[in-house]
Amino acid sequence: LNRDEVYNEFLKKLNDWQSARGKVETKDLPPFARETVDAIRAMVQALVNSNNRSDGRNVVTHLRQLEFDGVSGHVEFGGSGDRKHPLYTIFNAHSVSNSGLIQWDEIGSVSTDIGSVTFDDKFESICFAEIGCKNLDEIPADTHPELPYPIPFWARVVIYIVSFFCIFFAYRYFRSACKNRKARKELEALRASITGTRTAESDYIPRVIKPVDLENQALRRGSSQNIDVGSAQQESGGLDVVNNISSSQIDVSDVAVGEVLPPDLEDEAQMVLVKGDVIQISKSRPYDEWRFGTKVHAVDEEKARELVAVACDGMDPDTANVFHDSGWFQLSNTRMPTAEDLQFIKDNIGNATLALPPTWTKIIDPCVAERHQLPAGEERDLVESAFLEHMDSTRTRVVSVERVQNLAMWQSYDVKLKTICHRELKSNPPYEEAQLAQFERKWLFHGTNIEVIDKIVQQGFNRSYCGESFRS
Repeated sequence: LNRDEVYNEFLKKLNDWQSARGKVETKDLPPFARETVDAIRAMVQALVNSNNRSDGRNVVTHLRQLEFDGVSGHVEFGGSGDRKHPLYTIFNAHSVSNSGLIQWDEIGSVSTDIGSVTFDDKFESICFAEIGCKNLDEIPADTHPELPYPIPFWARVVIYIVSFFCIFFAYRYFRSACKNRKARKELEALRASITGTRTAESDYIPRVIKPVDLENQALRRGSSQNIDVGSAQQESGGLDVVNNISSSQIDVSDVAVGEVLPPDLEDEAQMVLVKGDVIQISKSRPYDEWRFGTKVHAVDEEKARELVAVACDGMDPDTANVFHDSGWFQLSNTRMPTAEDLQFIKDNIGNATLALPPTWTKIIDPCVAERHQLPAGEERDLVESAFLEHMDSTRTRVVSVERVQNLAMWQSYDVKLKTICHRELKSNPPYEEAQLAQFERKWLFHGTNIEVIDKIVQQGFNRSYCGESFRS
């Protein structure tokens, strides 16, 4: 404890001030009062010495430069801003009888400055951890004895076990939540990447009118020549439809029967739907609900073929233009696909992504097929060389080559290709990625007439576009 001249002078001035005002004189400054007085003095002196008191950094710089003899002893600051050789007051704590209160006895002070230890006659009363009081023959330890654990051993075991299971299940939940979040993001990305997909809400078959029934209607009207099939369909109002479902094993209570195909689509293909099928639309009609699409996920192909037989009612499917995988259908029998619907596609294609061919140019409208004439270059040379490989090049001349960019048809093809590749990888683990190329046919040339080119570009190849020689 500091008892130097500076301290005694400060205490005398304080007592004179207290006596002049009739206050009780202080015999000794309480703990930390000495440091408080010196802290105030140092702060005031730094502000006086600073040429810019509003600049905190400037004030701190002058504060660190101070050096004076204060009430608590010599005041000087080091480079880190801490006081050099501060005094540490030592207290001895002991409990007071059985009251549970702690009494603190001031024993003395010690500093980092050698020879600055000051103790009063209570020095022998200092108590050290683990040694106790008045036993200074041993070097005091710097650890404190552990208190008796207030919680029973069995309770600690239960706490440890419960804590372990809580951490374990929290980890499992967090891991599962992260996995589900990742799966949802992947499904949302898949749904955003696949253009124009719909899901069948119920089993659906198209209405098919037999040509013989149309001819009979015309004969009954006395006009056996120049039969207009389209007008006959409209006049029939869909009454003469193939609806002989009794011969099928299918429960038709939930099978929806579509309307008659519009006259301008009378020669085009129609498609049956099984509840849950995911269809990708490649052509839309803005003025009605008819859409042309291809299935990217078929729930039950066998059932779809049975529905084709039911719709055709004995007719050849090629003649009736009813198919199980692609064709026109009515939008009212479908809905927007959910994440669960697309999960089947995600499972079938694995971790593959539906990337566009690198040679494609930017697509303006994903719902409209585009045709781009290829200039002379590597892409056109590859097509021409493949086309002329098995032909007489002296008699054949390639006039032009166009690239068809049909996003919906490409994605339908890409999904089916990746489904086959993923299935082969799962069933034949030794398969390597390079071996999967055998499932892709890069070059296949098909001749057609100019009248159906636009249909093929927008809707893809379909048996209903072929000539009579093929059907026969």
